Amino acid sequence: MQTLGQTLAIHSLRQSRKTGAPQGCFHAGTLGAARACVHGKGVKQKHPVPDFLQTAEISLGEFLLPWGMVVSALGFLAAWLATAVLEHFGLTRFLWNLPLFFIALSVLFGSVFGLVLAP
Repeated sequence: MQTLGQTLAIHSLRQSRKTGAPQGCFHAGTLGAARACVHGKGVKQKHPVPDFLQTAEISLGEFLLPWGMVVSALGFLAAWLATAVLEHFGLTRFLWNLPLFFIALSVLFGSVFGLVLAP
């Protein structure tokens, strides 16, 4: 059942014979609201993942920014900072191909940020 942006889903909701409390899973709310479950004795428990992490975009007003773009930019900036620190201390002279090292470092940092910030 969907009405005006609200969602409602009932999964095997029934009453317990002993206590009369609802058993099963009940999800209700708007698309942006946190979902709640009723399990066993009628205690509401929130899902462990917030709603803004369940989508693959970051909402900036009406503009949706993909997570991959954010992760790639963070990886690039972290690699740039690491390369600048290595150049400051003169450690880049031990690298055979600095541009190739920079690309590999940006992919590495982008992957690490992607694992940490993944939706």
